Amino acid sequence: MGRKFTLVMFHLLLITVTLFSQNFTVDSLTALLDKHPQADTIHVKLLNDLAYELKGIDPKRSLSLATQAQKLAHNLNFFRGEGKAMRTIGSYYFQAGEYTTALRFYDSAQKIASVIGDTVTIAWALNGKGTVFHSQSNYPQALQYYLQAVRLFESVGKPNEAASIMGNAGVLYKEMGQLNSALTYFEKGLKIHEQLGNKNEVARFLNNIGGIYSDQNKFQEAEEAFGRSLALSETMGNKHLAALVLRNMLEAEQIQRNYSLAFTHGIRSLALYQTLGETEGVADVSYQLAITYLKTNKPDSALLYAQNALSLAEQIGFTRNIYNTYNVLGMAYAAKKMFSKAYEAQQMYIAYKDSITGEDKQNLVAGLKFQYDLDKKQSEIELLTKDNQLRVEEAKHQRLRVYALLTGLVFVGLLSGILIRNNRLKQKANILLKQQKEQIQSTLTKLKSTQAQLIQSEKMASLGQVTAGIAHEIQNPLNFVNNFSEINKDLLAEMNEEIEQGNFDEAKAIATDVINNQEKINHHGKRAEAIVKGMLQHSRTSTGQKELTDINALADEYLRLSIHGMKAKNKSFNASSQTNFDTTIEKINIVRQDIGRVLLNLFNNAFYSVLQKKKQLGDEYEPTVLVYTKKVDSKLEIRVQDNGTGIPPKIVDKIFNPFFTTKPPGQGTGLGLSLSYDII
Repeated sequence: MGRKFTLVMFHLLLITVTLFSQNFTVDSLTALLDKHPQADTIHVKLLNDLAYELKGIDPKRSLSLATQAQKLAHNLNFFRGEGKAMRTIGSYYFQAGEYTTALRFYDSAQKIASVIGDTVTIAWALNGKGTVFHSQSNYPQALQYYLQAVRLFESVGKPNEAASIMGNAGVLYKEMGQLNSALTYFEKGLKIHEQLGNKNEVARFLNNIGGIYSDQNKFQEAEEAFGRSLALSETMGNKHLAALVLRNMLEAEQIQRNYSLAFTHGIRSLALYQTLGETEGVADVSYQLAITYLKTNKPDSALLYAQNALSLAEQIGFTRNIYNTYNVLGMAYAAKKMFSKAYEAQQMYIAYKDSITGEDKQNLVAGLKFQYDLDKKQSEIELLTKDNQLRVEEAKHQRLRVYALLTGLVFVGLLSGILIRNNRLKQKANILLKQQKEQIQSTLTKLKSTQAQLIQSEKMASLGQVTAGIAHEIQNPLNFVNNFSEINKDLLAEMNEEIEQGNFDEAKAIATDVINNQEKINHHGKRAEAIVKGMLQHSRTSTGQKELTDINALADEYLRLSIHGMKAKNKSFNASSQTNFDTTIEKINIVRQDIGRVLLNLFNNAFYSVLQKKKQLGDEYEPTVLVYTKKVDSKLEIRVQDNGTGIPPKIVDKIFNPFFTTKPPGQGTGLGLSLSYDII
């Protein structure tokens, strides 16, 4: 019954340090806080850091400091500081067993962190909410929050935090009876913490692995894991974890009927929990000691510890222990032959343990009530018929048979309840997994749709750049066409006059000029046609069809389009461009449209870079972009070089990542180089 409890205070032990280290840190932070009394963001950070360090040492002072930090951060509109403070306040109320208040502060921390995209605080808030629902046995909700927190920590490269919350998930799976899943999470988290050298976390995971082995009746492996965990936790001064390990060792020895060792571990654990003021831990160890006393035929002591456990569990709403403790109370009262109280306790046990079927409930209650009535009647018979020893002896045998029947009914009821509970937990887990699968599938579909939209947006942005360049590029041939058309109109009118006057030689000379002008009109018309054709090819969806292309001409064309496009967006833009094309390069077989997009992206980035540097240095700087083509063995090399702002070394490995951009919001999607990389 009680073997599923492992780590209710799991959240409070996520990232602990040694007692000496904590005191040193607390003293240092206190000194820094005294030296910086100004009500600014630095003061908020110091208050938050000190409150965090005091969580396990001085919870009330931790609450006071975190409350100060929250109020000051709110007044300063310092959202990051306010979110962190609310998370610490939530931890305090969780530790105090005030789950509703804790949940409210975790919710507030998550909302504030979401406004500024503070992923770390969001993840810790989700974990805190998970621990609240975990403590209330709401496994599906708790598991959902835990797994969300793990994914967030992994996404921002924080394996230490992700591993700690894997431990929470492992505990939850253990309580659901999924021991293999629990062991998988524990071993994965242990490996991470051993690699990082986190001794406290190693001790915590060893404790939980020991619990799994104990549940699997592998007591030698369990004893080894518990022993390593206890030694580490005591070395590090971690009283929380030491108390928990001793509690689990109590349960393991109790199962093996090593009651002397069980009592030793239990008394040590209880003393530590009482020193720390952890009500939930005191309630659980008291319940376990009550079971141990009951198994050693000491019902009075069992009753005392069970009553204390029940009082504390009801005080903090510790539902997992309430119904178990009522069961122990019922058995303790029955052992003392106080069947009326045993009957009442079992009724309360049944009311809480909703996994027992209606028929089993009726059988259990009826059995206890029958025993109570029988005992009462037997007492009356003994008072009225003391002289009839035969009837008394017969009644005694009858009672023994009833006791045996009652014991059998209780055993069957408990066994049925356990089987039904496990079955229901498995059904809930299956439903949860199905829902998660559907949610993941829906999210994947949305992501694919969003990705397609963003890629199309990038293509349209590229098209817009080309269109702006073409608008400038096509203006020259159109001007030629318009000008020569006007000239031809005047020449033809003049030719008519010369013909009317009989000056045919002069008319022929004018006709020759008209023909020359017409050839120029035709030439510039075809040039405009080529530009429009290029625009249509760029805007058209790529078919992947390759064609022989003069790469030098293509590079020159898109270089001019990029220059004109930048001028269309920024009238003051002015940059020189130089080309050095290898004339020995023959036409190559490429998808002209795709390679054009790649070149345009490179040219646009180069001109954007020199434009930014021009804004910084002014007239003393001459922006220049160079384009080279060169045949290297059987390959073709195209280089684009600029004297702009350059690329910082720390982001070089990120420039081809989708959506990565150094441009301000609204000026770039971060897909240009990513798509170019895919095309090449």
